[in-house]
Amino acid sequence: MRKKLAFTGHRPESLPFGENENDPRCIRLREMLLTEITDRVKAGYDTFYTGCARGMDIVFGTQVLLLKKTACPNIRLIGVVPHEGQANHWTETWRERYFDLLEQADDVVTLSARYFDGCYLPLSAHPQAVYGLGLGGRGRAGAKDQRDHHRRKQRRHHHGELFAPAP
Repeated sequence: MRKKLAFTGHRPESLPFGENENDPRCIRLREMLLTEITDRVKAGYDTFYTGCARGMDIVFGTQVLLLKKTACPNIRLIGVVPHEGQANHWTETWRERYFDLLEQADDVVTLSARYFDGCYLPLSAHPQAVYGLGLGGRGRAGAKDQRDHHRRKQRRHHHGELFAPAP
């Protein structure tokens, strides 16, 4: 039986470094995510889900793919797209990253043909754990909504507090 982990996190506008991925905090975050994913693989997780949203969802998926290419070829990345057109209004840079991630994923699940209120809640199909990246109270409720949804479903949740407050 595969052990599955779903990931949710903040959008760039809620991150202390915004979209600047050369910021030392972002570099540290990517390193920490890679370590966390590696630890989960050692604990038996082999399937990772990402909601493919701008920001940390895409960064997480990219880190899973990096680990898959360099050290753990048997892990799987599943892109969970809440609705077709999720990326329609994104910048070209984010759209390129999104479609590149979907192309490299082992599977892509699209939950709905169109947007509806609540379409972002069912991040994945029955993971044993949800990893939510938190900012110590900063940001909008999206990651918290995901955590609460999975808690109600009695799934294990890992919440990573990876940032000090922005200066």
